[in-house]
Amino acid sequence: MSPPSEKPSAPPPPPPLPPLRPLPPPGYPPLAAPDYVPMPGSGLLPEDLPLLKNHTHALVYVWLADGTGLWVFPLHHHRRFLCGYLWEDGRWRRGRIALADVVTYF
Repeated sequence: MSPPSEKPSAPPPPPPLPPLRPLPPPGYPPLAAPDYVPMPGSGLLPEDLPLLKNHTHALVYVWLADGTGLWVFPLHHHRRFLCGYLWEDGRWRRGRIALADVVTYF
């Protein structure tokens, strides 16, 4: 009787790659804000929030409740915050904006 043949075991799978850190968008945003002025008292409605998911990894201009606006490159959003890269002081920096402060976006 011959000894049972042993099948060679498969090599272990390679270790998982570290998560990729999304990079800021290349270059600069447009010099001017879009030619749109939000109506006073307007704001994001609950039904607008799912639409914001369609704008991740895209350049978006956001108007805030204090009357200011800025270019944002959203990476993701939570129930209360829009997270990604914000164009401030001539450079991209990681940050977040409270959705309650967002009047609208373009």
